Amino acid sequence: SVSNNGRGKLLKTKQQASSGPVNHVIPCGMPVEVEPWTSSQLQQEKQHFLRLRAGQGWIARMSHGTEYSTSIDRPKTRQGSFWFRVHSKHGIIVRTGPSQRAMSIKSDDGVFFRFECGEFLRASEVLTINGHADIDETTTLSSSSLDQDSCNDQTPSECFAKLYRNKQSRRNHGKFGAKDESKGDITTLSGLLTRGEWVHIYCNGKIHLEESAHPPAIQRHHEGRRYDVALESGVEVRKGPSLNAETTGTVLRRGDNVLINEQVTASGEKLTWLRLKDGRGWVHDTGDKGEMTMTMHSSKKHSTDVPYNSLIARLFNTDVSTKVK
Repeated sequence: SVSNNGRGKLLKTKQQASSGPVNHVIPCGMPVEVEPWTSSQLQQEKQHFLRLRAGQGWIARMSHGTEYSTSIDRPKTRQGSFWFRVHSKHGIIVRTGPSQRAMSIKSDDGVFFRFECGEFLRASEVLTINGHADIDETTTLSSSSLDQDSCNDQTPSECFAKLYRNKQSRRNHGKFGAKDESKGDITTLSGLLTRGEWVHIYCNGKIHLEESAHPPAIQRHHEGRRYDVALESGVEVRKGPSLNAETTGTVLRRGDNVLINEQVTASGEKLTWLRLKDGRGWVHDTGDKGEMTMTMHSSKKHSTDVPYNSLIARLFNTDVSTKVK
């Protein structure tokens, strides 16, 4: 996007052919700072270009009636480590840039990269834009439904979170290099070109993510931990770790035992969510009245399972050699 005061946001980009791995495309939705211009400079031309601050290059403003960037007010940014929980019942998809117009990220088999309702995600940057909100009229029904409704007609305002990467990745981002003493820090070109994964926090009052004051307790188990269904009526499997998440239609019956590869407990909550290792969804370990719905499988039934018994032995500070015959 770009404005007369030198601030803008990129609406659209075109993939450019390249003989090497260097990326020369600024992701859709990225705010960029440009040199000031006057409206009269753009009136008669069929192609409008704007120069990035600090002489870092040029971007298209408009070409033959197609708008590639639009003017916005200076956005607000927060950088650090932030935790969010998905609020949208249908989950939220991940995009290549901070815009609903940006491409959705998909796996090789065409499945959307998404977070389900109740899942926690960690972000390294929060971008807030007031006075503007991108709405992609060409978005397909299946894609927009994952975003839990498009932005409405309120005063435009939207906020995005950039997913957290490890320290080495962030160190190579070249975040703020070039500096203009009159305007402060300017994002370097390498920072603008760096690929990232973005998710919607809110758009015109519609909440997609809720920020968490404290991080959740998350435990992951590569080989999986085995649990038994303890509730007589069975346990419904949900798409995400939340009672507001959609159910999958699968019900685990009493006596069933399943492998769990992740445990998530929100700060201040007693209920723990368990992710099924086979990918079917999530179940909770405690019911509304505090009754146990899932219990860890007894090690005695798997006395020949050395890795499993070793894990149980460590939990209870016992000698695994007395458990395996």
